[in-house]
Amino acid sequence: MRLQRRRSAQHFLDFDQQLQDGLVIKNDRVYSHEKMSVHYTTYDIRRGLDVINLQSGKCDIMVSSCRASYPFCYARVIGIFHVIISTPSTSEQRFDLLWVRSFESVQDLDKDVHLDVVRFESNLGKQFGFLNPGDVIRACHIIPDWSHGLVPPSQQHVNKWKGSSEACDYQFYYVNKYVRRSLLKISLTVP
Repeated sequence: MRLQRRRSAQHFLDFDQQLQDGLVIKNDRVYSHEKMSVHYTTYDIRRGLDVINLQSGKCDIMVSSCRASYPFCYARVIGIFHVIISTPSTSEQRFDLLWVRSFESVQDLDKDVHLDVVRFESNLGKQFGFLNPGDVIRACHIIPDWSHGLVPPSQQHVNKWKGSSEACDYQFYYVNKYVRRSLLKISLTVP
């Protein structure tokens, strides 16, 4: 029997209290990794591979959205881990997880630009969480919006943490979905 993973509305892993109480992490060890591979199928039915590398800064991902208004959610991976766990009803099993910092969609920022605009989640309670690596659709290219500048220091909640390639956050970012033809096809086919 496999441990069931549920996603909350934010896509973060969510476990009920009864499961949390019986969860045992073998030897109290959490194993950290620097890289992760995401296998996907391209629009022309070929196999593709994205590598999430925490050392290179290529660590932005997209997952399917729980909201009907937009098909994708975006996050920055700041940690890749696995643990060996067991519960009273399951045997030992490997459990992979990603520690992420979520982006939220920003509407009507720049009508002349046809790219999606995001910023880091403004609600600190929803900003960080854990994801199942199996929920990742693929890596994505998120670029800073230099024209709007950095978040003012008084509003910087988190400006230095392991995995960050930038000392400060920008106010907004663009999702560069036209870097690859396959992402163009995804954006044209999703209603």
